[in-house]
Amino acid sequence: MTKKANFQVDPKLAELLGETYKSTEDATKELVDNAFDADADNIWVTLPAPLTPDAVVTIVDDGTGMKEHELRTEYLKIASSRLLRKGEKTYNKQRTVKGRKGIGKFSGLMVAEIMEIKTKAGGKETTLIITKEELAKEKYDLEKVDLPISVTDCPKNEHGTTITLKGLNQNFDFPNPEKLKQILVWDYGRVSDLSIFVNDEKIGIQDFQGKTIEKNIVLENGKTAKIIYKSPTNQLVEQG
Repeated sequence: MTKKANFQVDPKLAELLGETYKSTEDATKELVDNAFDADADNIWVTLPAPLTPDAVVTIVDDGTGMKEHELRTEYLKIASSRLLRKGEKTYNKQRTVKGRKGIGKFSGLMVAEIMEIKTKAGGKETTLIITKEELAKEKYDLEKVDLPISVTDCPKNEHGTTITLKGLNQNFDFPNPEKLKQILVWDYGRVSDLSIFVNDEKIGIQDFQGKTIEKNIVLENGKTAKIIYKSPTNQLVEQG
């Protein structure tokens, strides 16, 4: 059954909405930060091939997901800081929270016409759809906008969130997977308990910009290790 939900607007909204995203990659990174804060083990980002008609961007994570009540009272509370609500560490993995501004849900709408959120937790899948057209009808008076929200059953062991962005902003360059990898690797290249995939390729040291120098060495136990040096970022990584 489809019901209605509404944004709950914090007084800081006008100030925060003055901040803009410079590209689809920047906005996607904000959504990845939200998945990190949801204690995801894996995040999969899919970008469309260049010039794809009706291009779609998806961000999928296997984090904790949200129940309907959380979606209504926390996700739709614009400019409500997760840091202030729940502290500076995530519940399960004790990660330092990244998404502190409470406007991550708007990053998708700044680069797409339609933002669909499907999230699973506690045996329920909750779906929320936000469109720029509906916001415009109410002249962006967000508390007046009715948002379609539906809840269905799902296996209790399933959890996580999928965000789909449709109708990409034509004022931005077409999303570039290599650029996104470079943006993400600066924050997540050394995170040991998270894997991020962009178009099914796991990000890693190879995504740092700079000249690559590689050398194979033989260890005392007879195994071979590869040393990869990236300049000018002075990144040194040993791979067994």
